[in-house]
Amino acid sequence: MQRRTVFGVVVAAGSGSRFGGDTPKPLLDLGGQTIVARSVAALSRSGVIDAITVVTRDDLVAEVGEVFAGEPTPVTVVGGGATRAASVRAGLAALDGGDEDLVVVHDGARPLVEPQRVAALVATLVGADAATLVVPVADTVLVVEDGTVSSVPDRSVLHRAQTPQGFRLGLLRKAHRAAAAEPAFVATDDCAVVRRYSPATEIAVVAGSDRNIKITTPEDLLIARHLLDDA
Repeated sequence: MQRRTVFGVVVAAGSGSRFGGDTPKPLLDLGGQTIVARSVAALSRSGVIDAITVVTRDDLVAEVGEVFAGEPTPVTVVGGGATRAASVRAGLAALDGGDEDLVVVHDGARPLVEPQRVAALVATLVGADAATLVVPVADTVLVVEDGTVSSVPDRSVLHRAQTPQGFRLGLLRKAHRAAAAEPAFVATDDCAVVRRYSPATEIAVVAGSDRNIKITTPEDLLIARHLLDDA
């Protein structure tokens, strides 16, 4: 069997408005490296990614590109879109791959994912069309409607989605083309896009980690720094 190319797409095009200041969130320092550099390095160190495309704001393409000088895995930086889905589509459009190649989509704001988790995700894709990292929900989850609790789901079947998430490249491209034609549909991750437009596709799950936090607020950055210090 011909070896599939494995592409990485790192989405780092958010505004980071909750941080304030002059430094865009992807370029904030985390233990001597930028957040986006750590996110890319985690994919690179997994040893299973052939090339990485970073999607960032149009006005940051050149500045973000300078971060990856000397990175052993080839890195391309492109401009993104107004939404996460649009940015993922920009990343997919930049890939020179066939339908049976693989793509691993990662949030640029998750810099602490362990490389072995990335490798496990790609290994799972040998026998699956799609896969995602997940972590079981520890707390009871309440469904609240109109200010009151309407239901209490069974916690044993609930998991928190993380990235990276992996897919057959053709599958994800097709799902995103369909999503682009339905702008009212807002997806927070790529599994949601695949579930909506390719509902027969089974999405395998791979154990994630509580360390793999998403840096959304300044408090998250402080937690990430503590996690680095404890490593």
